[in-house]
Amino acid sequence: MLQGIEVYCEQYGIYGKIDTFDTKKNLLTERKKKIKVIYDGYIFQLYAQYFCLKEMGYKVDKLKLYSMDDNKSYPIELPENDLEMLGKFETLIDSLKNFSLDSEFLPNINKCRNCIYRNLCDYSLC
Repeated sequence: MLQGIEVYCEQYGIYGKIDTFDTKKNLLTERKKKIKVIYDGYIFQLYAQYFCLKEMGYKVDKLKLYSMDDNKSYPIELPENDLEMLGKFETLIDSLKNFSLDSEFLPNINKCRNCIYRNLCDYSLC
């Protein structure tokens, strides 16, 4: 079981740490305290970890989100099996690479309302 190791993917220019990867089951898991809704960002986080591990030579066959509070697991399709979500992921990566502080920013009220940094943010709508 690999846990918290640093990973990097040259293809997408991303790096970070994985949550847990079971090398015997080839299962990558991202744990969350409580999952009420599976947001695209949760899936993108798994995709980023997936691409990093693959590029580093690991075989990843399964992806899963795990909600710790209620002990529920949510299997997630591999990126190559969900081309729509993969396209969204790649679009997001491209937009991050091309981000400029000079571009206009429109905050999302739903995200701001739950953000732990909302009191520090100039753009907070809450």
